[in-house]
Amino acid sequence: RKWVPEEVPGKVKFIIPDRVPRITYGFVPGIQLYLSVVRSTNGQWGTVLKAGMASTVLPQDDGLWTSFPAWFPLFNKITLKSVVISLPQDFVDYLGEDGIFVKKEAFPKYENDDEYDNTDEWDNRTEDDDDDADGEDARTAHFSALEETIRTHIAGMDGSVFPKLNWSCPQDALWMTSTGSLKCYTPEDVFLLLKSSDHVQNDLSMLSSPEVASQNHRPTLVLRKWYDIQIAMEFRCFVKDGDLIAISQRHGADFYSFLLGMKDELSELIMEFFETSIEGKTPVNNYVFDVYISRTNKVWLVDFGVFDPERTDAVLFGWEELLGDPSALPDEGVVPFRVVESARGVIVPAARMLHGLPHDLQRLGPGDGEGSALDQIVRRIRDQAEEELRTDMKEMNLGG
Repeated sequence: RKWVPEEVPGKVKFIIPDRVPRITYGFVPGIQLYLSVVRSTNGQWGTVLKAGMASTVLPQDDGLWTSFPAWFPLFNKITLKSVVISLPQDFVDYLGEDGIFVKKEAFPKYENDDEYDNTDEWDNRTEDDDDDADGEDARTAHFSALEETIRTHIAGMDGSVFPKLNWSCPQDALWMTSTGSLKCYTPEDVFLLLKSSDHVQNDLSMLSSPEVASQNHRPTLVLRKWYDIQIAMEFRCFVKDGDLIAISQRHGADFYSFLLGMKDELSELIMEFFETSIEGKTPVNNYVFDVYISRTNKVWLVDFGVFDPERTDAVLFGWEELLGDPSALPDEGVVPFRVVESARGVIVPAARMLHGLPHDLQRLGPGDGEGSALDQIVRRIRDQAEEELRTDMKEMNLGG
């Protein structure tokens, strides 16, 4: 029947995707309405109305809509098992502070080895040392409620999870972990990754901006069940003006020979998944989404991203291709699907290696005409040491 907006109290706004008129979205205070327009086999039209909790994100803003709490209620049945936890302000403040404080209990305990007896070293510990350690424990003690919540959810996900904030996983902090992965067994594992990540800090900066804060869009911790997956079967998909225009192997630094013979099959699986599970169900027409294909050929949604060269990696495509005329892409009429074609085709440095480097080293790059990056580092260290020596000598009145 005809929808009359006045029947719903409060302001109502509809966003109707141009290409798919069968879905509309109605937003009212505190409630989100989904009006599906369907056509039966006998040609009769009808509507199905569903209601749920409203997102605090303005749907026409691509960046905000790709925040996990915004899209997860719409697609929770086709993605990984996850839980969203609202973070208390004191913990958000803690993430923004310098230093990393983790409870002593989080560190493994080692048996003393007589061959490496360090009794004398411990005998020389001072009360100040103990006070510092106690202070660090006290610093995190008031997060006990959050800690217990995380611990409960980890237990409910078979004992291991990987964390993220609204948009980002702390991939850049892998070098801080003993496993070299995002796999977390305890709340302390989660805290360490979040506290060590610049990606997390970027999320917090975005959430604190006036545009986002004015919409009461809060920092949230997402815990997702850990699965031992074959990363070769992860793919990134690009949607422009509502059309799927490109598919890329998700990890562009790795070559998997078996993918070469599976491109057609994988492309069909992803296309079918997009058409049946995602197309027309998003309030934006430009976005990126990642999928994982299991051994049984079931396609799972992993995450959404912004269709933006400043914020999303195009992997094996160039953003100039994606932002240009889609017909200019190779294989017109077929969605381009790119994988690394050979070991020589690896053109992207592995993120897990890049993130393990200090920022100063990353900025140095391969060299700037003054020798290799390593040569520059050695030269800078030598110059700094010489300058410090000259300063010390002046202070000691030993000459310049």
